[in-house]
Amino acid sequence: MDVRSPSPTAPPPLVGRDRELAVLHDRLTVARAGRGSLVLIGGEGGIGKTALADRLARDATDARVTVLTALAAVV
Repeated sequence: MDVRSPSPTAPPPLVGRDRELAVLHDRLTVARAGRGSLVLIGGEGGIGKTALADRLARDATDARVTVLTALAAVV
């Protein structure tokens, strides 16, 4: 996902992820205050890990935070 470009359609809402999103927003606030950390998002395929990370990236970009993304591939 390229968070620099506005999406032509709004992303689907995150259902049942209020607690997880609150934790991520808290970590973002702490990082903006100069105290970085690492958060791992794990779980089975299809449970919304990417959607959760994408949402945080959009929210961070909206807050004018630089967001870096990378992809990994099995070789």
